[in-house]
Amino acid sequence: MHSDYRDKVEPMNFRPMSQQEAARHHFVPQAVLAQPPSFFSSRGVAFRKGHDDLDEFEVAELSLDEKLPFALVRYRGTPWDETTIFLPSEYPLAEVPDLVRRITVAFGLAGSAVRWERSTSDTPF
Repeated sequence: MHSDYRDKVEPMNFRPMSQQEAARHHFVPQAVLAQPPSFFSSRGVAFRKGHDDLDEFEVAELSLDEKLPFALVRYRGTPWDETTIFLPSEYPLAEVPDLVRRITVAFGLAGSAVRWERSTSDTPF
């Protein structure tokens, strides 16, 4: 019998972070997922509305296994079916693929759900 990614789904062990806790991190975009915020909402993730110097957005700041802080963000004007994973800037770029994989697996997503992932040539930070 053929095994696929759904056979390896780990339980979703995430919790929301307070805005004060999230403010301790400098989050940067690391990957774009081919899923709208409603996909994550249907799995218990609560988004709040916010805005910054760029635009309005929906955001959910979470912690996976109490060790991996991340944010799910969708800016107004981006495709309706995309959500961006933001990770703290202190994580080395070499660790990003594994961290993104941990998050996608926790939500039961295949690797093909990642439409874009940051690489060294994308950004200076």
